[in-house]
Amino acid sequence: MKASDYKRYNIRGNIEHEISKVFSVSVNTILTRLNSARQNSGLGNRGNDLISGMLMAPPSLSPYLADGSYRRLNTAYPFISNVIINPLIFINERTDKIKGDRVLTNAAITIKPMKGLSIRISGGIDNLNDRVDQFQNIEPTTNSVGNAVVQTSQYTSLLNENVATYFTTFNKHAITAMAGFTYQDKVSTSMNGSGTGFLSNVVNTGNLEGALTPGSRSRDTPNGCCCLTWAV
Repeated sequence: MKASDYKRYNIRGNIEHEISKVFSVSVNTILTRLNSARQNSGLGNRGNDLISGMLMAPPSLSPYLADGSYRRLNTAYPFISNVIINPLIFINERTDKIKGDRVLTNAAITIKPMKGLSIRISGGIDNLNDRVDQFQNIEPTTNSVGNAVVQTSQYTSLLNENVATYFTTFNKHAITAMAGFTYQDKVSTSMNGSGTGFLSNVVNTGNLEGALTPGSRSRDTPNGCCCLTWAV
């Protein structure tokens, strides 16, 4: 779809090395970058979002007037939906971009101090940073005075596993014993900011404090920040 995009880049690395008969190590890492321009339906109805607007727009009308401005579809016919929006406005006058970085790394060391006994100590980190930028241009046909929303989130999870395994056989019997403990924690933070009413579309989401009404609510998400932490 026009004005939509999705790009994802991955870098993977793996290292496995046996230092000696007693020690061995392994490391694997995945680095990911995501850039996406989204054109979602918005879960609207009666033509007030992109998908329903495309389905309900009358085929007898062009999207533009003779002067090049957008046609108001909700006033074209008396029997049409009064909330329908020209779908080209969603494509050309609104942006919804997300940029994310993710780091997933795991490392482990295995120790075999004696025959049959193996001790594995491993740790991992999963870190995700996301930023969403949404902007609605100044558009007279929808009475938009410009709206900007910025949402950021960070997620970090740490994992530690320690496992000892002992295996032995005698006669026709085999015995396996295992013991260990695990620790994991997670920290998640987020922050939202928005503003309504801009003098120009040039600033986009780069100047929220310049809005005529800073700190307005958007999509039922108030401005502010949140932090969530747990551990097991």
